[in-house]
Amino acid sequence: MSILKSLKLTNAKPVRSSDNPVERARDKVISALAEQRAMAEAKMSS
Repeated sequence: MSILKSLKLTNAKPVRSSDNPVERARDKVISALAEQRAMAEAKMSS
C-alpha cells in the first residue's frame, strides 16, 4: 500500500471530442472493428 500512498493526483485534461457527427460515427465504427478483429485473432490463435 505504500506505493499507492506515494502517487500524486493531477487534474485530468478534457478529452477533445469532435463536433463533426460524421467523424464521431467513423471513430465509433473503427473502434468496433478493431475490437472485432482482436477477438477474431484471439479465437484463431487458441
